[in-house]
Amino acid sequence: WSGICHDQNVLNLYPWFNLLNEKGMKGIRESQGSQGEPFNLRQAEIIIGQGVTNAINGIMNVNQAVEYINARIRNETGA
Repeated sequence: WSGICHDQNVLNLYPWFNLLNEKGMKGIRESQGSQGEPFNLRQAEIIIGQGVTNAINGIMNVNQAVEYINARIRNETGA
């Protein structure tokens, strides 16, 4: 693992990559809401990505994209 963090080809493409080795990987993916109810974070990420893509491609404006994201997350993930 530490070898890849010092590989110049990797660091040229991803200059932040060596920080993973220095700081350690301690990220946590939440799979439940604040009340302990199940939450599908992957589905929420997909919904957010679709909303952002729609805004970037001019399919909807930013406000519409935010409303779209919020409505879908509420309806499809139970958040």
